[in-house]
Amino acid sequence: MITKRLALIIFTAICFLILSTPGQTIQKREKSRKSKTTRQIKSDNNLRFRNSEVRKKLESENKIEHTPKTRWHTSETKKEKASPIKYTSLRKAAGIEAIFSTERAALIALYDSTDGDHWTDNTGWKDGTLEADGFGPFGSENGWEGITVNANHVTEINLTSNNLSGTIPAELADLASLVILDLSENNLTGSIPVELGGLANLEQLMLNNNQLSGSIPSGIADAGDLPALWGLDLGTNDFEGEIPIELGNLNSLEHLYLDRNELTGSVPAELGSLSSLIELDISHNNLDGIIEAGLSDTGELLNLEYLDLSENELTGSIPSQLANLSSLIELYLYDNYLTGDIPAELGDLHNLEWLDLSYNDLDGIIEPGIADLGDLPNLLYLILEDNKLTGSIPSGIGNLSNLRFFIANNNKLSGGLPPELGNLDNLLELYLYNNQLSGLIPSELGDMASIIELDLWNNQLNGNIPAGLFDSGDLPNLVYLDLSTNLLTGAIPASISNLTNLELFAAVENQLDTMPEELGDLDNLHELYLFDNRFSEIPSGMLEASDFPNLYVLDLYLNKIDGTIPTELENLPHLSELYLSGNKFSGEIPLEIMNVSSLADGFLDIRYNALYTDNETLRTFLAAKQDGGNWESTQT
Repeated sequence: MITKRLALIIFTAICFLILSTPGQTIQKREKSRKSKTTRQIKSDNNLRFRNSEVRKKLESENKIEHTPKTRWHTSETKKEKASPIKYTSLRKAAGIEAIFSTERAALIALYDSTDGDHWTDNTGWKDGTLEADGFGPFGSENGWEGITVNANHVTEINLTSNNLSGTIPAELADLASLVILDLSENNLTGSIPVELGGLANLEQLMLNNNQLSGSIPSGIADAGDLPALWGLDLGTNDFEGEIPIELGNLNSLEHLYLDRNELTGSVPAELGSLSSLIELDISHNNLDGIIEAGLSDTGELLNLEYLDLSENELTGSIPSQLANLSSLIELYLYDNYLTGDIPAELGDLHNLEWLDLSYNDLDGIIEPGIADLGDLPNLLYLILEDNKLTGSIPSGIGNLSNLRFFIANNNKLSGGLPPELGNLDNLLELYLYNNQLSGLIPSELGDMASIIELDLWNNQLNGNIPAGLFDSGDLPNLVYLDLSTNLLTGAIPASISNLTNLELFAAVENQLDTMPEELGDLDNLHELYLFDNRFSEIPSGMLEASDFPNLYVLDLYLNKIDGTIPTELENLPHLSELYLSGNKFSGEIPLEIMNVSSLADGFLDIRYNALYTDNETLRTFLAAKQDGGNWESTQT
């Protein structure tokens, strides 16, 4: 049931419409993707249906929301590489052979600098008979929480998620044999000590998810520094300034995460020289300028599998040289200010599984070359929403046999729906709403055996809804179907009853004229929106005792339905919202409507008809249920 929260949603949307009058422009988009939807809300009814409970439930599942990639150092499949070999140590068993005093002093400096007394776990650091320095016995360091010692040297510090607060001490640079330094997911502040650049054996440096600030020191990546480093994660901090070009000197680097900071400037082309790089994430910053062709035209990033430049302020076109990244599996450029065409050369990325170019200003066509036969055989996600793309949908999209999500809503796409879309047996979501698509709905769309959500709202599709779209056995998994705000005519096919899993059906703002009684056979239907059409009657067989056992919302507002309000409405056990206003209902309102016990206060609308009642009990009931309370003054 739609809750009181809807009132806030409606108020916010109305304020947006008032403020966004013609001639005004939005100078800068918000950083949140969800705040930039450009749906055209025409009425309160339209707003209600576009914010339906079924839709919100599906959106809350976040099936296509890009979440931060699993770091290499948290991946179960990479733990072997992420941890050095731990040798059996007689020292650990016997408590003898202490580490060098300079290294012990460095560990103590770390403890003191990060409020070690209040760590979540500081086992061993101050256990047993304490030495003069106030810490555990010499030789016990391998038993200190988070510390690994091999051959008398500290080789690993892993204190992730341990409530460290304070600053990183420069004394850590004295740990010459350190291989792994993981202080991630704590409350560290201050800057990165430039001295860490002298750790010649360091392979992994993880400082992500802290509150570190200042600039990323270029000195940690001067030529010859950190020669063994293959994993660097500084994501989710407060770093600002430019990305140091010196990072291009880290020749062993495989994983570089600088995401979710406040970095500015351009993307350094020097990163294109990192020939071992597998993952590069510099998303969620304030980077501007163009995507340098030098990032990908040298042919050195042949191992790169993951590239995320999303949620920045990048401009210019998408360089065709990205096609040189032959190992690329995931490419995220969404939420920038990119313009121009989608390069057809991206179709050469044969390993690509995820392509997200949404929320930009791309204004060209979807190049046929991006979906030619045999290209992108592994593509699972093609997300192009909220751009200014024009032209037709290439028929070659139907060749993307593994595609799960094709999201291209809120563009300016035109022409017909290619029947070849029916070849997408694995497609789960097809969102093409708010475009300029025209012509008939191909019955071949019924061949999409896996589809869960099909949204064609707000286009210029015409003709009848093809009966073949709902043939028995077709669309067995469809939950959400929206054909609203088009130019569809005729009857809703009786074969729609074959959609046994359908939870929401919307066909508002069309020119449909006949409802089949078989609609009532949709046992899982929760919401039915058919307002603003030309329906003249509610079939008597649609509201029988066994029909619509799970229907919550019935919206028939603004049609041409005449006669009396059906008494059979009392058969709908879960109906909480009923909208019948703007029709030709006449006569006395049946008392049976009071038997709809689940009807929510404020979610009945029977205005603008020719109805009446002399029953005071019914009048009281209707006053409580009617949206706005007053229904009588609007009757003719």
